[in-house]
Amino acid sequence: MMGRYPHLPRFSHPREIDIVKVQQVLETTGTWQLKNRMITELSKGEKQRVVFARALAQEAEMLLLDEATANLDIEHSLYLLELAKKGVTESEKTVIAVFHDINLAALFCDVIVLMENGQFFANGQVNQVLTSENIKSVFQVDAKIQFDPEIKTNHVIFKRKNENKN
Repeated sequence: MMGRYPHLPRFSHPREIDIVKVQQVLETTGTWQLKNRMITELSKGEKQRVVFARALAQEAEMLLLDEATANLDIEHSLYLLELAKKGVTESEKTVIAVFHDINLAALFCDVIVLMENGQFFANGQVNQVLTSENIKSVFQVDAKIQFDPEIKTNHVIFKRKNENKN
């Protein structure tokens, strides 16, 4: 319900519309079964999913995600990012997300910004920005970039340091 506070008049209780919206978000995010548990009883992944649900309950035009998939398993990461992407395509919302997982960013983002030392290094469409040269320049790691026709985007395959010396 904390996500609905911006919609509540000062010093008032949640309205029926707020309760319905929260129920919908809890069901959509798969967090309904957590609704009666204290936050201190939740795992880190469960807390992350609840925070994500709270953000969706706000119904903001813009969603800012900073490592939204931290502490989540692959299934929940993909599911929650699909929800964010659905909000972009169906509701014309804007999502700005920070990722350390380049392949998750490539899978879900329309535009990518690579940063180096707090500065923009490259930005644009995924297939323009994710290049071997850019990965080497920003992260000092050799990588092979491969277009995956099934997911319709580039996929970064990192080379282990000891492989470079052979």
